Amino acid sequence: MKPILFNAEMTQAVREGRKTETRRVIKELINIGDRVDGKPANELKFWVSKGSGALYYDDNNRQVTINGKVVYSPYVGFGDFYVPEPWRCMGMFGETGYAVGFKDGETVRFMFRDKDRAERWAKYGNKPFEQWQSPYFMPREAARIFLRVEDVRPERLQSIETAEIEAEGIGREPLDEVGEEFYRGMFSDLWDSTIKAADRDLYGWAANPWVWVIQFKRIGEGASAE
Repeated sequence: MKPILFNAEMTQAVREGRKTETRRVIKELINIGDRVDGKPANELKFWVSKGSGALYYDDNNRQVTINGKVVYSPYVGFGDFYVPEPWRCMGMFGETGYAVGFKDGETVRFMFRDKDRAERWAKYGNKPFEQWQSPYFMPREAARIFLRVEDVRPERLQSIETAEIEAEGIGREPLDEVGEEFYRGMFSDLWDSTIKAADRDLYGWAANPWVWVIQFKRIGEGASAE
């Protein structure tokens, strides 16, 4: 099982059932020098039908192709995913027992599958208690959130529709009160907040990059909570 990362706000939206969709840049298609049919690759409009042009995606959305270069989606064919979160070690017990605390105050207890994995994470027991650890280093056994990918497709970032903005986990205000442009503004601000300033010319909202649209549902439960 592989991880899929969200920021703190979006992780909470997933936990609350408000987020069932996410977008990730297809960085392999963002090459300023690429030109298709005489146009820069990042200015192309979707879509060129399969087999009739330089840019297309296959029937099951597992890949996109640009000038003969195949790019596979990393979110199709891998089964379920878990969502890492900021964490800290709350203690160890026995040879393979471990307890992890999360920022919402919840603690989960679990047993590592083998001693080698327990020994690998034993060093975190010596970290200062107030020091939070990166989600990148959270043991997968501690995961509380599991997702199943239901659909993946490639499209331009700005092709997002209002209902999909809601599925992205933002926009609690009624649409008829705030309007579609307000929703789009909320999403574009959120998107740009996740992109490094130096990368916004390529990956920011205004750049309108190609993205994987990943639709998912939450499944099951993680380790035992206290």
